[in-house]
Amino acid sequence: MRHLLLFSALLLLGCKKDKETYSINAPVVEEHIVIDSLENESEEIEDFTDFKFPETGKTPEDFIRNSNYEVTESTEDYLNEDNYKDIVLVIREKNDKYSNRILLVLIKQNNGEYELIEKNNLILGPEYNSDDFKINDEETVSISNKLLSIETYSIGPKGNLSLLFGVENEKLKLKEAETYNQGAGGQTTMTYSSKINLVSITQVNTMKEDMPSETTDYKFTYTSSFSDFNPEDFVTKMYEAQPSE
Repeated sequence: MRHLLLFSALLLLGCKKDKETYSINAPVVEEHIVIDSLENESEEIEDFTDFKFPETGKTPEDFIRNSNYEVTESTEDYLNEDNYKDIVLVIREKNDKYSNRILLVLIKQNNGEYELIEKNNLILGPEYNSDDFKINDEETVSISNKLLSIETYSIGPKGNLSLLFGVENEKLKLKEAETYNQGAGGQTTMTYSSKINLVSITQVNTMKEDMPSETTDYKFTYTSSFSDFNPEDFVTKMYEAQPSE
């Protein structure tokens, strides 16, 4: 009888330990479903991250077909020297206004198809921040005079940015840029020309009634490719390149 009681106690203890282990390491069935769903979602995100854009397509939609991307904006006009209108797409993850937007530059070929010559996921960035506010008050992406124009406007400290890219050797190259920022006591405007590698910076003192301004010109070269072009890096380096007094 004593052996039987001892065996029963050990059996209960073992069951208790198994139950405790189960509660920690193995969720109930409903939780298993959630975990499996999250794992599948992670796999989908990974697949989306690894999505390879096709080099050519018969239509602009072909470049995001079977992907997790959606087109939020597009512009069409001539970028190179032929007589076929080219297209620039702005895309992002579907139903995700917090994801980085991507620019796809599609050049139309004489056979009617499109070739993807450039892409960038840094210039526009997300449309909204984590507090659900728009990062820029206004944005425009357009093609005119064979130049891709990207402009962002913000009344906050981010300021305004205007970029002009042109096609050279089947790649996009920064041609001109202009920034405008204002803060307590001053306004700063910077213009850049890659043709002469020159920056002109004008600073206005708004603390004085006559708002005096001072303009400085200096040499500056920025060689980033379009795919790696980062506006924050560009503006920072352009500002820091001004000669010391």
